Amino acid sequence: MRIFNVKLLPSGVVFPAEEGRDLLRSARKAGVWLPFECGWGSCGSCKATVVEGEYAELFPNAPALRPRDRQRRRVITCQTMPLSDLVLEAPVLNGPPEDLQVREYVGVLVQNQLLAPEVHRLVFRVDPAVSFIPGQYAIFHLGGSLRRAYSMCSLPGSEVEFLVRRYEGGQGSQRMADLVPGERVCLELPYGRAYLRRTSRPIVMVAGGTGVAPILAMVRSWSTWKDPPALWVFYGARTPQDLVLLDELEKALEQGPARLVLAVNEPAETWRGETGFVSEAVARRLPLPWSHYEWYVAGPPAMVNAVRKILDAEGVPITQVHYDSFG
Repeated sequence: MRIFNVKLLPSGVVFPAEEGRDLLRSARKAGVWLPFECGWGSCGSCKATVVEGEYAELFPNAPALRPRDRQRRRVITCQTMPLSDLVLEAPVLNGPPEDLQVREYVGVLVQNQLLAPEVHRLVFRVDPAVSFIPGQYAIFHLGGSLRRAYSMCSLPGSEVEFLVRRYEGGQGSQRMADLVPGERVCLELPYGRAYLRRTSRPIVMVAGGTGVAPILAMVRSWSTWKDPPALWVFYGARTPQDLVLLDELEKALEQGPARLVLAVNEPAETWRGETGFVSEAVARRLPLPWSHYEWYVAGPPAMVNAVRKILDAEGVPITQVHYDSFG
């Protein structure tokens, strides 16, 4: 494997970068911290300008990249790998942000449990124990340039749990779902800032599909607080069978003042919850004014965008809305 030198301007810092490894990860391995947040190409926090050299994009359709960025040779370091020595215009941090102390771990799979059609719970043992804030996620390295991001649904510790939905034709999700106990994978964490904050406001959490993973982690954390604020949890899926981890969610909610609202698009005859999209259930059931709440939203992009749209219409300050859009 070839090693290239990457020089940063204006600091003059130089670090080695491996062929096939993204620049953000290579810099971190060398003890050089570049700006970042999501690690996945969505936020744009790690943008840099290539002054000299050749490179390749791991995620050409990354949401954070615009046509104008490419015209100016602007890249996102979390999704760019070197093809030659490089000179970049990029600031250097003194160290990692306090809430993003990212490091790499080796996880050994101890359980692969099928919870619903195509939905798996994966439990990994890690040493040393992982540290993160509930609501954050990990990036798995699955061989070559294949990477996928999944949220933790457990609390920090020596065993960490994830939910994986297998998608037909989805190379990453199929690789994850096919893992067998004893297999070892590399993962790096924590990423993301849609994590649980201490607050005196009542809290609303909205989960769609496997978006219940970070929501469950946050509910588990909330349940350990002394005198936790009131909590509403809205959880939606296609069918009642797809409402996975419901027992664990209900158990955690018993530890404080909470209400759980379930919604499905395709109800069974015995269904007694809400019918339709979970965003519609929020609009029907949650008392106004919504600006009194702290909001956490996780799930498919369409669901997340629908909830954000109604929150914007109700005048909820963006500083009170924390979301993780899966996909």
